[in-house]
Order: sequence, then C-alpha cells, then structure tokens
Amino acid sequence: GKMTRIAERLRSISEAASENIRLGESPLLRTEVILDDADASYVLIFPRSETEGGIVNEEEMVMDPLERSRHLFKHQQPADAVDPDLAMLAYGPVTNQTYQVVVREKLVKALTRLGLRARSFVSVDEDEVFLKIALPRDRQAICYAAERSRYKVPLRQDVLHQDTGPICNAYGDHVPAYVPFERKIKQRVEPFRQVDEIRLIEESLSESMKLDNLVEQGIIVAHFPAANHDKVTEL
Repeated sequence: GKMTRIAERLRSISEAASENIRLGESPLLRTEVILDDADASYVLIFPRSETEGGIVNEEEMVMDPLERSRHLFKHQQPADAVDPDLAMLAYGPVTNQTYQVVVREKLVKALTRLGLRARSFVSVDEDEVFLKIALPRDRQAICYAAERSRYKVPLRQDVLHQDTGPICNAYGDHVPAYVPFERKIKQRVEPFRQVDEIRLIEESLSESMKLDNLVEQGIIVAHFPAANHDKVTEL
C-alpha cells in the first residue's frame, strides 16, 4: 500500500540504507536504538501501518486535513493559498493513509531543502521506520546552517594567541573565545563537533517543522539525537 511505498521512498534516500547498521538497547532508552552514530546524529521514528505490524490505522478518516497539516510546518502559505505539497489535502476528509503519505513526503522534501542527509531502515520488530539524519561536518551545508543561525564557535587557539593572546578565567585556566560563525572565517575557528552538528540539525528542523505536533498527530513517534552507544555504556 501507500504506507509501504513511503517507507520505500524514505529508504531510497540512500542506496546504502541497510549497510553496517547495528541495533541494540540503550541504557537510557527502553527501546531499540541506533548504536552506530558514525553517519547519523539525529533520528526520527515513523510508525508503520497496522497491516505491517505498526500502529497507523490507514482506514481512519482525517477531518479537515489541510487545517491539521498547517500545525505541522512553518513558513506556511497565506490562509487563502494552498501549499502545492499539501494540495491533496484541500478537498475535505481523507483517509489517514493519504494524510500520512502527503505529510511525510513534504517532511522529506524539507530535509532535502535544509541540506540534511538521511538514511532509513525498518526497526527490528518491523513496526517502525528509523530515519537517520546527518549534517556532514566536512560539507558546505553545515556552514550555511551555522551562518544562518549565527551559531557561536570557538576560535582556534593558535589564532587566538596571535590576535589577543590567551584568555584565562579567574582560576588561570585558558578558556576559548567564541564568535558567530561565518564562512569567511572558517579557517580561523575550530572544526565542528558532533554536538555542534546535533544542535544545528535541531535548529534546522525547528525552522521548518513542529516536531512535537508531528508526534501528537502520529506522523512520527519519537525524535532524539543518535547516542554513541559505546561511550554511553562506559558511563
């Protein structure tokens, strides 16, 4: 059905979706989570249909679907206009199957526009689709995201020493100097870390969509940063 096709659409984002994926139980979550975070820093979990073992009732009717969808995405069209991506919802009640497909396809388009890389796979129990999201730290997309949000990053220590000399706190410890990121100063600041990638993904997602409302409407069931399982287990 269409729910199967949308799962396939998500998986098709990357031909390597199922390669080298390791699942297991995190000490912080009572569910299966991604254990390898080498190529993902954030996760969205989509429920599958009841016929596939999930919780989505495809036959249930969604009343006033266009209005419901307006609570999911930001930068909406004016009230008297219809977002082309949501046009199928403008003609009255639709099945939950249609609503889920239309909304999920718009969500995937939003990820692409944000420059996010996504890979997906079906969960161990086959009742959910995990979408792994990354903002590669060595690509231009993260630079655009950081510049757009004026994200603060530390100056490299050698640059700081050349410009002003080391900065120390009251205890005499060297502390970093933070500046809003700009592409023109990329060579003067420290490389992006995973924590920066996670924060910028969260900021990018929040610019485009309302994650809590997506959960409330059952489009996704959860969203969270991908944990580094080996490090968490050591804590």
